[in-house]
Amino acid sequence: MSFAFKLRKSLTNSSITSIPSDSLQAYTVDRIKEKIMEDVAANPDSYDKKDVEKLTSTSYIRRYMERQKGEEDKTVDMMKKVLKKRKEANWSEEDESVVPIEFYKIGACFIYNEDKEGNPVLYMRVKFYRMIPELRKPMEDFVVWMMYKADEMGAKKGEEYGWTIVFDLTGVSMAQYDLPELLFLIQTFIDYFPAGLRRVYVNNIPWIFKPLVSVVLQFIPNEWKGLIKFIKKDEIFKYIEKKNVPKFLGGTCKKSYREVPEGSRSVKEMAKDHFDTYKVDEKKVEQILKIYEKMFQED
Repeated sequence: MSFAFKLRKSLTNSSITSIPSDSLQAYTVDRIKEKIMEDVAANPDSYDKKDVEKLTSTSYIRRYMERQKGEEDKTVDMMKKVLKKRKEANWSEEDESVVPIEFYKIGACFIYNEDKEGNPVLYMRVKFYRMIPELRKPMEDFVVWMMYKADEMGAKKGEEYGWTIVFDLTGVSMAQYDLPELLFLIQTFIDYFPAGLRRVYVNNIPWIFKPLVSVVLQFIPNEWKGLIKFIKKDEIFKYIEKKNVPKFLGGTCKKSYREVPEGSRSVKEMAKDHFDTYKVDEKKVEQILKIYEKMFQED
């Protein structure tokens, strides 16, 4: 079965349609938690204890139930899969210093303030993306980790909040034309994220990317398409206050979007520790860093 067919099937069988909170009976939530904890007890090495405590709270279970239209067994299956994958891929890590300094300094993916509805905003600057084989997995893990961080920030504010994505396509070229990477993000969101994404803004899409967008939209069901809005120039200020938008998009916020958390280490240091996972040696790291050097200072 082709990847495209499987993706289309999984999209068709999923939903982000919200269901009323009063229909989520307390006993159903309790049963879901009980079934998950039974599997945790039987397979403790497959789970992160702190992550289990967080994701089995009532609010998180409700959000996963929304994704599964309130179906108990499907919610249990999804949450077990999510918890195991988050541990396996280290997506559950809360320590921001586990990400290399250079990933923050590039400024390609970062959370920055909130939209007008109070949802944290995740920005992705596509022009900084490069199709480097050795970077594909670590960058995928980083982006998904940031997506989870934005999702959790919204969830902590209350059940009425979620999170927002801004894809900024300003200055992109064919060097960033990567359909498999986009499909990976879509598939990951389908398989591992609860309800919570409120809006996706695609900013300044150039003509060379319109065919790619047309292809991607074929894999997205109609109920999801309502989240996507194509914007340009100053239209972003309709949805995010100018004072909360970074300067490269015309905003007035002076806060750096390249802040490096205390305790973060260089990619060279981390490559040594994670060589078995990412297979990138010091020589290759040097070559990759030269590609990104100019981006560290670019607005």
